[in-house]
Amino acid sequence: MVLRVLIFLLCFSRREAYQICHSLIVRRGPTILSPRYTKAQTSSGSGEKSNQFGKAEYEPTVPVAMNGGDLWVGWRVTPEELEELVEAATSTVRGKPVMKQFHPRRDWLWRQWDGTIVRSVMFNEVKLNMAWALISVSIVYHILPRALLVQQSLGGFDSVTLDACRSAVVASLKPIENFWALTQTLVAFVLSFFLSQTYAVWREVYSIARKIQGRLSDLGLLLATNGERDLTRPDTPYSTRAIVTMEIWARYARLFNMLFFASVTRRFAPLATPKGLQALNAQGAITSDEVKTLLATTSYHQTVCLWMSTLIANSIHNGAIQGASGVAYQCSLMITNLRAHYGQMGDALSGRMNLAYTHLVQLFVDMLCLAAPLALVGPLGAFGAIIGTAAVTLFYAGVLALAKMFLDPFDNEDYGGRSGIRLEADTLVQEVNANTRRWVTAARDLPKAAFNPMTCVLLPHQQLGLPLPTVVEATEDNIVIKDLDDVTSFNDTTIERLVNTTVLVSQHPTEAAIFEDKHKLHNATSISITSSSTADSGGTSEFATTKQRGGNTIYRAWRADPDDPNTVLRAVPPRTSSYFEREFADNDDNEIRTSAKNKLNTLWTSFKRRLSITTSFLSRRYSRSFFFFK
Repeated sequence: MVLRVLIFLLCFSRREAYQICHSLIVRRGPTILSPRYTKAQTSSGSGEKSNQFGKAEYEPTVPVAMNGGDLWVGWRVTPEELEELVEAATSTVRGKPVMKQFHPRRDWLWRQWDGTIVRSVMFNEVKLNMAWALISVSIVYHILPRALLVQQSLGGFDSVTLDACRSAVVASLKPIENFWALTQTLVAFVLSFFLSQTYAVWREVYSIARKIQGRLSDLGLLLATNGERDLTRPDTPYSTRAIVTMEIWARYARLFNMLFFASVTRRFAPLATPKGLQALNAQGAITSDEVKTLLATTSYHQTVCLWMSTLIANSIHNGAIQGASGVAYQCSLMITNLRAHYGQMGDALSGRMNLAYTHLVQLFVDMLCLAAPLALVGPLGAFGAIIGTAAVTLFYAGVLALAKMFLDPFDNEDYGGRSGIRLEADTLVQEVNANTRRWVTAARDLPKAAFNPMTCVLLPHQQLGLPLPTVVEATEDNIVIKDLDDVTSFNDTTIERLVNTTVLVSQHPTEAAIFEDKHKLHNATSISITSSSTADSGGTSEFATTKQRGGNTIYRAWRADPDDPNTVLRAVPPRTSSYFEREFADNDDNEIRTSAKNKLNTLWTSFKRRLSITTSFLSRRYSRSFFFFK
C-alpha cells in the first residue's frame, strides 16, 4: 500500500502508475502452475473479471485453502512436471521432514533465515514501512516547518524560527501519539488471539493428516495379523489368496492417499485429472479398468475408499483374512473412522477463517504500522521514529503474516511456502507408501516364538544355566522330582497326574520357579512344593514362611540342604496346597487382629492414666476453693 502511494506521487500519469503497481503486485506462481488466466482465456467461471483499468481481479468462488481458489489448477501442467509429480507421489523414500525442524539452542535459532517469519516480512513489510517512516519524518521535520515558517513570515511574524515551527508541528502530533498508544494495546490483544486461532487451524489439519495415516496403518496391521496361513506350521508364509488380497489392499491404500491429497492440495491436484490417472497407470499405481471406473465418478478418493472396504469384507467372507466377525467389526470401524477423518480435512480447510475477521485484523495492523512514524517522531525523534517503525512492523506485521501462513498449511495459495512455513504433502504421501508395504512384508514369515511362544521360552533355569528337574516317581497323591537334565523326560502317566502347572525347582537355596506348559500338562490346578525331608513334619510351616517372603509370587520352594544337589523335592497335591493357602490367610488375619488389639489396649491404658491425673488435679483445686468460702 505504501509503495502504491509512492508510485502515484512519482509517476507522471495515472495509467503508468497502475501499470507499475500491477507489475509489482503480480507474484510468480509455483513451478507446477502457469500464471493465472483471465475469464476469457479460461472460458470458465473461475471467478475472475476485468476492471476499468484492464487488470484481472480475482474473486475466489471455491475453497482457496484447498486449490488456491482455481478450479483448473490441476490441468495446467506440463508433461515434465507431471512426470516429476508422479515420481514423488509413488516414492517410498521420505525426502524431507513433514515440517521445518529446529534446535532449541539460542545461537542456532538466531542464525536461521530460511523458514522464519523475519524472511517473510523483512523485504515486503519492514523496508516499505521504513521508507514510509523516512517520508513522514521528512515531512514533519522539514517540509511542514518550512511551509509554516514561510506562512508566518508572510503574516509579519519575522521573529519565528525554524526550530519553533518544527516544535509546533511535532506538538500538533500529540493527539495521534496518545491515540496510537491506546490502539496499540487493542491491536496486540486482537492479534495474539487471532494467531492462536489460526495456529489451532494449522494444528487441526496436521492432526487430521496423521489420523488418516494411523487408520491406514491400523487396517494394515489387522490384515497382516489375520492373513490366512497354515496354523500347524509356523514357518509357512501366507496363502496365495491372502498375499494377493493384502497386496491389492496396499495398492488401494496408496492410491487413496494420493488422490485424497490431490483433492486438498494444489501440489497433487494434477493427479486427479485424466492425464494424471493415466500417468499413475503407467507407473503401476492403478490399472486401466480402475481408471475407467474412476473417470465415471465424481470423487476419486472416496471411490477408492469404497474399494478398500469391499475388498476387506469379501476377503473375510472367503477366508483370505481370518478372524470372522471380530476382524470384520474392527476393519469396518477403521474404515468409517478413515472416512470421518478425510471428511474433516476438507471442512477444516474450507472453513478455516471468516473473511470479516481476517479483514478487521488486517486493518488494525496496517493502521497501527502506518501511524507509527507519526506517533513516535515526538518522543523518539527523527531517527528513533524510523527504527521504531521498523520494530513495530516486524513484530505486528510479522505476527499477522505468520497467522495467515497458518491458514494455508499446504501452501495452496503460494503464501506460506515462500518461507518454508508449510506441511510437506510429499512427505505425508511417501510415508503412507512405505507403511503399506511394510505391513505386508513384516508378517509374511513368522518366527517360532511369535507363532507359539511356549515352545521357545527360556525357563529361569535355562536363563541361569542350571539343570532342569524331571519326574522320577509318580503316585496317586504326589509326585517326587529330582534335578536332572531335561523336562522333556516327563512320561505320559505323569502328565495325566498333573493338572495345571509344571513345577520347576531352582538350584537357588531359597527359591523355586513355576512354569506353565500347556503342551505337556493339559489339565490343571496349582501345585505347591515342599522339601521331602520336612514334608511329613514341618514342611507346611516352612512353605508358608517362604511364601510370605515371596511377596506376590504364588509358590516358592524350600530346600532342606542347599549344599546337596541331590535333595529330593516333593510336589504336594492341589488340595493340600489349598489348605496351605487357607492356613496362611488365617495366620495373617490372626496377626492383624492381635496387633489391633494391642494398640487398643495401649491407647486405653494411656487414656485412663491421663484421666486419673486430671481428676486428682481438679479435686484438689476445688476442695481448696470450697474451704476458702466456708
